[in-house]
Order: sequence, then C-alpha cells, then structure tokens
Amino acid sequence: MLTILGLGPGSAGHLTRQTFDVLAGAPLVYLRTRHHPTVAEIPGSETWLDCDDLYAGATDFEGVYSAIASRVLAAASEGDVVYAVPGNPLVAERSVTLLLALAKVANLPVRILPALSFVDLAAVALRVDAGNLQVCDALDFGVDPLRPALIHQVHDRDSATALKLLLLDIYPAYHTVILLRGLGSPAEERRDLPLSSLDHIAYGYLDAIYLPAIDPLADVRRLEGAYHVVVERLNAEDGDHGALARP
Repeated sequence: MLTILGLGPGSAGHLTRQTFDVLAGAPLVYLRTRHHPTVAEIPGSETWLDCDDLYAGATDFEGVYSAIASRVLAAASEGDVVYAVPGNPLVAERSVTLLLALAKVANLPVRILPALSFVDLAAVALRVDAGNLQVCDALDFGVDPLRPALIHQVHDRDSATALKLLLLDIYPAYHTVILLRGLGSPAEERRDLPLSSLDHIAYGYLDAIYLPAIDPLADVRRLEGAYHVVVERLNAEDGDHGALARP
C-alpha cells in the first residue's frame, strides 16, 4: 500500500490528527524534501528517508520529480510506504501527479490524506476567497490578468527575474504585487512591492506571490485595452496642443 499525505504549509500545528498518527506508526516514510519546518517538529522524523539528493546536479525540476516518483514507486512495490510532501499532495505537487500515474500502471493501491495547502493560508493572509484565485507555477507560467493569481515556485532570484520579465509583457511595471513569505510559520510576512522590484529581494521555498487582477482597460493585449490607451494618448496630445495655443 502506498499512502500519500501532506505535511501542511509550514508548521506541524497544521497537520490533521489522522496524518500525525499515520506518520507516527509508519514503518517507512519517504519525504520529497526534508527542508520543511514540519519535519523537524515530528518525533522520529530523523529516521525518515528523503529525496533531497535527487535535486543535486539536476538540470530541471521535471526530471527531479520523475526520479522521485520512480524511487517511491519502487519502494512501495516492496511493501507499505508513506510518501510525505509539503502542503496538500493534490495542490501544485508535480511529483504526486507523476507518482499516481505510475501507480495506476503498476496497479498499486494508493491512499491519499489531504492537508492544508499554501493556498489556504494565502487566502487567510490576503482576506480573499480562495475560489477566485488562479494557482500558477512560476516555472510553467500562464495567467489570465483579469483574475487574481497566486504564484508558487518562486524560490530564488533567478526564478523571480524570469517571472518578472514574463509579467512585464502583460502588467505595467508599477503594478503592485504582494510577497507572502513563510506562510504557516512563525516568520510569516506580507510585503507589498511594485512588479519592477520583484527580483530585488531574496526568496525561499515557503514564499509565494499574489498578483492582483489588472484593470481590463490597462491590458493592451485586448482590443478594449489597446483602444483605451490610444484614445488616452490622443486626448493627451489634443490637450497639450490646446494649452500651447492659449495666449
């Protein structure tokens, strides 16, 4: 039996009782990564196995997640295994998606235990309805600018720079974004900053970016937005000409 469970977004206090009990009694636990605050808070976690070695020297995350899924499947084929991932296993967790596909082919029974995700805590921090949020991957980005978005996988300045360049093709440089740092941890922080400064700060693995929706008239990729910008510029030019003509 393969059990897949979530460790929550940043503190053992967010674990369900069921998840805590399963972890306490599991004969073999694999962690996607040991770099998560919840791990150190659970007694006996020092004996758990992790997949952090697969990140070393990797050229892309897809290859890492594929290798993790293969490793966990091989172990689960030999006996009961618990695979634990940050957050909710079915919210923005690529390794779980790949593992479920492999388990289906192998006809391996799987049990999934849910958990709080970073989306839940972000909605609380922002005081917004999570049902209205787009959840976007900074490494595989696509967004509707007319809806608010929550962006994960912004884990270092390189990923922040790549994301900023993509966003500047859609949003104005002054568009305010919100950095949500350390969600679910004692160091949780919210910081507002202009899009142009997105990569001027350091990032960590518990960080996410909230991107408010853009005004439809500011989206120049749409006909209404382009028309609005042209009309505004024409009106501004007419106004300048009129000011010069006055005595």
